Amino acid sequence: MKNYIIILSVCIGFISCVSNSSVVEDGNTVSLFLADVNSLLSDTNKNPIVSFTELATEMAEGSIELNKDNIATALEEVKDHYSGVIVVENHTIVKLTSLEDCQKSGSWGACMPKGEGFIKKGELNYKSDYINNIIGIPSSKKVTLYLFNDDISKKENIEKISVEETAAVDEIEAVEPESVEQEQEVSVVEIVPDKACIVNYDVSYENTCSLIMYSSGNVVYLPNDRHVTNGELKLTSQSSATSDAWVYFYNPGGDCVATAHAQPMNFAGSNIEFVVSENFSLPVHISHFKIYSWWNNSSLDYLHLYYEPQNDPDYHECGL
Repeated sequence: MKNYIIILSVCIGFISCVSNSSVVEDGNTVSLFLADVNSLLSDTNKNPIVSFTELATEMAEGSIELNKDNIATALEEVKDHYSGVIVVENHTIVKLTSLEDCQKSGSWGACMPKGEGFIKKGELNYKSDYINNIIGIPSSKKVTLYLFNDDISKKENIEKISVEETAAVDEIEAVEPESVEQEQEVSVVEIVPDKACIVNYDVSYENTCSLIMYSSGNVVYLPNDRHVTNGELKLTSQSSATSDAWVYFYNPGGDCVATAHAQPMNFAGSNIEFVVSENFSLPVHISHFKIYSWWNNSSLDYLHLYYEPQNDPDYHECGL
């Protein structure tokens, strides 16, 4: 009888270990992230992005180290797989969500699709945007695309989650359709510059009113398109902490033609000039710009875009 109890206890312990192993396998960082990117927020690993990379190396159908020359082909390859995830070193992770909805990127030389994921700067910061606005421009940093083919059971679980989330959204839309539609269609807030803030409009665009910069982003349209030869900015921290402030300048076609970046801190300001993006040269054609501050809030206190009429082929049509 005693031996029977010992054998039974060993069997129960073995079954328990197998069961726990199954739970860990089904609930690892990779499979949870593929089902719901927000699962990363509850991941207990010191750096969930590093944990994802380590597991993805074994679980992925394949991986591609991305650069400007191969990214267009690599994104096409994603269409033949269940899912694609891009990881930038140990600080950025993005799951591709819509290959059809894409934005042309001059820096990458490809139409960059939409994605959602996180940038780790101390804590995980959620991002949902065209991936070029999340992973940044091509550089020496390692950017890896992981390709996944989930098994049927995991697909069914993910599809079930998707159906439940869709049902929940439909229920919200039935109550407040206008509110939900606006959140889906507008990714950044559009700002029309106050005329009282604009000076020297005859030969340049100078905005002297402060614009608060958040991680959600704002877009500001110029009164007229401009062919700009230089840009000066002042970015100021809105707290004692460090801000990671970015300004992206776009032409009418949606290409990012120039950027400005500073990390002001302790309520201090940084005076900088914009940097022309790869594959573009001065003068750059600018119609609007987007402002972001990733870590802590900052402000764009001053912007001066130098405009030389003789360099603008549309000068006479601008009415200046």
